Amino acid sequence: MYYRQVLPQHLILLFFFCPRSSKSLPTLDNNRITLQCLENYMLLKMDLQDLPKIEPTSLHLRHFSCRPQVINTSALFRVPFRGCGTTLGIELDHIVYQNVVDNSQEMNGSRMAVRHAPELYYPFVCRYRQKYIVTLKEGRGTDQNNKTGRENRNQTTKDIPEVVSNSSSNTSPWMHNVTWLTIIFELMWTLLRIVH
Repeated sequence: MYYRQVLPQHLILLFFFCPRSSKSLPTLDNNRITLQCLENYMLLKMDLQDLPKIEPTSLHLRHFSCRPQVINTSALFRVPFRGCGTTLGIELDHIVYQNVVDNSQEMNGSRMAVRHAPELYYPFVCRYRQKYIVTLKEGRGTDQNNKTGRENRNQTTKDIPEVVSNSSSNTSPWMHNVTWLTIIFELMWTLLRIVH
């Protein structure tokens, strides 16, 4: 298994080439692969110039229907966080999205699996820092229906993921206002996933 890790501040990109069987699979040099972990999706570009036997049009993600945009010998995948077989996991303080580029089989017109040779199997991972911020504010109310003259307001924000761009050192957190119930549910869900 080949492994390369790049850490620009909080963003972690992992590149894997992992053969699935004992037979020799074609390898792709890491400088021919670009993975960008963006705020709403992953962008993966693979230049197959060194692997002329593999057609970029034969590649797909975990779901057969998720195909790349093909430009000459390059395959460009816009990988959604939800869909195309992308899996979501949580490791310590990171949210992890994973998928695989594959050409080993596809469905033909009669819905039968067709195997290609040589096989290319390329798992990839994007990790985002997970961070919860909870802020409580109490202020004076001016509403006449408020008998005590006080207004209690809970304001909760979370930033998941905190995205760090490769081209910029300044980060701007991705903020969303959510209710207490949502935060409690998400924290419980996270704890359940870690326990199991």
